[in-house]
Amino acid sequence: MRVTEKHYPQLMRLAHDEALKSKAQGGIPIGAVIVDLNTRAVLARGHNRFAQTGSHVAHGEMEALANLGAVDKALWKDLAVFTTMVPCEMCAGAFIRFGIPLCVAAERETYAGAEEYLVSRGVQVIVLDDASVRQMMVDWIATDEGKALWES
Repeated sequence: MRVTEKHYPQLMRLAHDEALKSKAQGGIPIGAVIVDLNTRAVLARGHNRFAQTGSHVAHGEMEALANLGAVDKALWKDLAVFTTMVPCEMCAGAFIRFGIPLCVAAERETYAGAEEYLVSRGVQVIVLDDASVRQMMVDWIATDEGKALWES
């Protein structure tokens, strides 16, 4: 039942679905899911809600962490975050703080994020180079609304 590389595309699809929810709500299309590495259970989901709420901390990864709720400290080492792009410094800091050992990102081309920082602090980062997620972001950023939000 353990998460293996063959499960990554399916789990990333769930993060992508979260990104599409944000986009449908007029938000930044970034999504994340938190998965138990031992059972493959999806424990939480989240998507970027900056445009919807005005909160600069409402990133997809942070929303997933908030939706996870109270978790036994011993469980953090068994979690992975699947996110549609390499996380920023704030989200990376949360992963490090809680001891999340694995971050799987769909892409790093539209935003390089804090990949090096995560790796330097012992978090394994795997980038899938998912062309469909990358193209979704490129297309969204190319719109007037997307460009304005992305640059805000």
